[in-house]
Amino acid sequence: MNRFLQLVSLGVLIALGGTLGASGQRTTDAGYITFAINVHNFRHLTESADTLLRLIAIFEKYKVKGDFYLTGPMADLYAQQRPDLIQRLRESGMTISYHQRPPHPIYAGFDRRFRTMSDDAAKSLLRDYETYKLDLTTGELQRNQPGGYTYVTSLMGRKPVVPTAPSNDPRVRRIAWQLYRELDAQMTITYHESGTKMEKPFEWVEGLARSVGEQFQPPRPSEFDVTYCVMDGVELKMDIYRPRESTAPTPALLYVHGGGWTSGDKRSGEGVRDTPELLARGYLVAAVNYRLAPRYKFPAMIQDVKCAVRFLRANAQRYNINPDKIGAWGGSAGGHLVALLGTADETAGWEVGQYLDQSSRVQAVVDMYGPTDLTVLFEGANPRLMEQVFGTSDRNSETLKRASPINWVSPEDPPFLILHGERDILVPVSQSQIFYEKLRAANVPVTLVIVKNAGHGFAPMGGPISPTRQELTKMMGDFFDQYLKK
Repeated sequence: MNRFLQLVSLGVLIALGGTLGASGQRTTDAGYITFAINVHNFRHLTESADTLLRLIAIFEKYKVKGDFYLTGPMADLYAQQRPDLIQRLRESGMTISYHQRPPHPIYAGFDRRFRTMSDDAAKSLLRDYETYKLDLTTGELQRNQPGGYTYVTSLMGRKPVVPTAPSNDPRVRRIAWQLYRELDAQMTITYHESGTKMEKPFEWVEGLARSVGEQFQPPRPSEFDVTYCVMDGVELKMDIYRPRESTAPTPALLYVHGGGWTSGDKRSGEGVRDTPELLARGYLVAAVNYRLAPRYKFPAMIQDVKCAVRFLRANAQRYNINPDKIGAWGGSAGGHLVALLGTADETAGWEVGQYLDQSSRVQAVVDMYGPTDLTVLFEGANPRLMEQVFGTSDRNSETLKRASPINWVSPEDPPFLILHGERDILVPVSQSQIFYEKLRAANVPVTLVIVKNAGHGFAPMGGPISPTRQELTKMMGDFFDQYLKK
């Protein structure tokens, strides 16, 4: 066990739960323990990767939380030499924390150049270091390669926590916290490197106050864990979010989470932040879980999502919804599934399970950065993942062709709104561009919005995203209004 832990630095953080009160003070009503794994072992990359895989398995077995601290260069090495670890971290529910180490200029002793700069110039330089690759030998940037916080974000498919700004200069720390806030980091905290103070484990600063107070807080479902179908003995669950009271039947929207078809949950994912706006516009929202790989291979996922639509139609009176006005939205793997939901008809053979007297067709789809052609090799459709999910990595296989939404496009498809970050390296924007062209050629109403400075999950890369995240939500609401409220 000693050798096992020599390869990583293991600590235990006791973090306080709760919310911010009206005065801005944090009210503590819960707590949790998380194991912090500090990963900086360049010399024993294979051994450290194997150690991390074992730790993930242990944490999952005992249902505890792990917090994996990674620098940009370390994440890059794993991506090049141990992509299996990167995929495992992506699939797990563990926290990813972003660290800076020398010669990153924010690190104490390397931050002198900031002293003669204005705040704006210092933030601009720091943004570059969180966008491009850092040469560990010279401390300079390799501007032809991605790196830093935005690279780790794109690599992991979610925004990491930023646990510290390791400069001794208060001005530099303030500038760094402002930047990480703009990059939409989950939180920014001052971590006590010299040892956790039990009475005050974290110092709450600007970024974390935003994360807890101003950051989106998901709404509470009206009905939790409704069983919508049973497949292979598995009870499939959805959460129901009802709009404010309405006498007339309302349109309904299905939210399908992402997670590489192997992980994720109906209460998580980029699309969750759209729910309040859609509820305010008078939609009932149903967020679904579905069977996940590798235990269940495709087409289990699309079979489940189709069954969810049939369930809503069969229960239209119960939920006071209009069965002829059902839309769907999802991101990443969820985007892929809603794209299939909008294109694949009954000839696909995926209508199995319950409520077979009901249609699974939807009337409008928002696809956020979903894969659409799995016969093409890209990071988010790497051979290992294709084997896990689809049972094959053969790009010419009928399985991958049938699982590709572009191969189901027809003039009968519903209107589509496609949203994709221009700098997405997990699912390249070309996946949405070819889908857009295929839909347009079939005379399907379709709009493609390429989000500037956005990576996967609309993570900012190289500057603020445009349109903003709030503007994207409004676009979605306007789109659904146009096609589901006629």
